[in-house]
Amino acid sequence: MTLHNAALLCLAPLLLTGPVAAACPPGAQTVLSCPMKGGARQLDVCIVGDNIRYSYGKPGRVPELTLTEPVATVAHQPWPGIGRNIWEHTTFTNSGHAYEVFQSFDKMVEQNAETGGVAVMRGDTEQARIECDPGRATLGLWAVSDAKQARGVCWQIEAQLWGSCQ
Repeated sequence: MTLHNAALLCLAPLLLTGPVAAACPPGAQTVLSCPMKGGARQLDVCIVGDNIRYSYGKPGRVPELTLTEPVATVAHQPWPGIGRNIWEHTTFTNSGHAYEVFQSFDKMVEQNAETGGVAVMRGDTEQARIECDPGRATLGLWAVSDAKQARGVCWQIEAQLWGSCQ
């Protein structure tokens, strides 16, 4: 076997896997990133400029599903400020389905306090719920709320909705 053939044989798995997609592009802010299903899938939610991007799929591959919505208008429920868990969820919509990305941090637990995942809804019915692999979630709590506020959209606590910061 020639050196050239041996090199091609070693590189073949890399060349045959298809295009690779980065989790969050350089300069983007991570909202949630985690492996799921024992590392077989990856969930990433990133703020990229004025948009927030959801991507789900096999790690190191082009995502199976990518959804992008403007930060200013994406559905987002911030933490109300009480309880042992700090939590938020952001919802993306696509073809009659809602992808509710949730993240939580348990203030009373020292290890594996971060959790997250996605619940897929059709109307009021949960179609699927996939959680991040335990202890593997990277959270960007408050990232969506902060990004909305930076764009002039603030949480109106009494009304429990987003509105003008003025």
